[in-house]
Amino acid sequence: MNYVVSGVLICTFAVALRKELVSGFGSILVPFFHLLTGIGSIVMGLCLDPQVQLYTGGLIFFSLITSLLLLTRRFSSDPQWHGWTGYTIVTVLLMILLGILFIYSAKEERGLAGVFERLIVVARLVWLFFFTARLLGGRSIAQVIAADTKSIAAESSKFTGSV
Repeated sequence: MNYVVSGVLICTFAVALRKELVSGFGSILVPFFHLLTGIGSIVMGLCLDPQVQLYTGGLIFFSLITSLLLLTRRFSSDPQWHGWTGYTIVTVLLMILLGILFIYSAKEERGLAGVFERLIVVARLVWLFFFTARLLGGRSIAQVIAADTKSIAAESSKFTGSV
């Protein structure tokens, strides 16, 4: 049941992200990959077949990593989000390392696979907590894109002679 509730919340967050990311790099793909994560979580909660859960877990992991990497590109072009590119890349690398340790532990049957799986979730949740707090604090990802659009329009009007 926790996976289903989590999935619904992640899908809701994806919708909110789409509204925040009006245009620019990742404005469609970032929410899309968050939506995949949410749908995958819902499927994980509803399906008890271990094989389906394995593939669904892979989908969730891939979509999480992809959405974070897409956001690093967006952060790198926005001075308001200075430092978040590095923080996000470190989070992605930590999640990948924990994923590798999870796979190794699962194959070797060392009993730590579940710990590594949960640490991946914790790393993502810590990143998400600070990201959401920053958004709720008034930092928008869309503001710089709007400013860039205005400057592009001003530059193009110089060349076309229109005002």
